[in-house]
Amino acid sequence: MKLVLAGLVLLGITVPLHAQTLEPTGNVLLPSCKAFIDGKPYIEGQANYTACLGMILGVGTLQPRIFCPPPNVTSTEWAKVIVAYIEARPERLHEDFKTLALEALQDAWPCRNSSPYSN
Repeated sequence: MKLVLAGLVLLGITVPLHAQTLEPTGNVLLPSCKAFIDGKPYIEGQANYTACLGMILGVGTLQPRIFCPPPNVTSTEWAKVIVAYIEARPERLHEDFKTLALEALQDAWPCRNSSPYSN
């Protein structure tokens, strides 16, 4: 399972966000995350939803124990949490998507002990 997640993370990192190079900001990835939630694989002129999924899985696998989602939470539920958080803060859409996603997941699913170095 970890190998599959790692592959998806790499896919999300290497999938071109657009015909030109775009920064992975809330502005760039929010439409893709909405498409992922709605089950739409592609939005004309936008990144493929795998870019959103790759970022979500990347944040989840690269930041252990910073947030603690409930067991069996789906990637769609992760995306919904992130989209709701970003949409509630439109003034921050220009910021890095990974930062916003991490904040969203920490806000939604805080850990009792947020130190990544404790057991």
